[in-house]
Amino acid sequence: WMTSQYQNFQWSLLSDFCYFSYEFSASTGAVTNSHSFATANSVTAALNNGKRVHLCVTLFSDFATFFASSSAQQTLITNLIAAVKQRNAHGINVDFEGVPASEKTNFTNFMKTLSQRLHDSIPNSKVSICLPAVDWASSYDVVNMNNDAVASRNVDWFIIMGYDYYYGGSTTAGPTDPLYPFQTSSTSC
Repeated sequence: WMTSQYQNFQWSLLSDFCYFSYEFSASTGAVTNSHSFATANSVTAALNNGKRVHLCVTLFSDFATFFASSSAQQTLITNLIAAVKQRNAHGINVDFEGVPASEKTNFTNFMKTLSQRLHDSIPNSKVSICLPAVDWASSYDVVNMNNDAVASRNVDWFIIMGYDYYYGGSTTAGPTDPLYPFQTSSTSC
């Protein structure tokens, strides 16, 4: 969706390229839109520049449907691994946002299964997960996603989505992504 913007990237400053996004049916696990990952020129450019490429899979609703279906989960994992292998990519990034607390254990188990299957299928691959800056619902069990008998089979990277602290519609002005503690202004945006 960024069309040709990758042509302006300073590849020497990057280590990884995460392609957004792989969308799927929560009830079946089948892809509904891969956004042309298999043929995207930006992925080719990243690989040609020696960068690690990760496919970002997204889910923003229907968590209970997805986590209730082991076949949907297995289908998704199988399809993701096939897509990563087909492009000679390096990993999978999971961006499941708004997971309810009631699905915490199911989500953790899914992440462990995905990690194990990807690591078994593609040596030196990486599984990463996008985490909210504040887990208000306590849905992301980072300790258990990273705690198993075989350390190499766990989630490799935990990425904090540290943005949207303030935005154009905020009642006070402030940074979208603060690096240090800050004071807000009383000025409206």
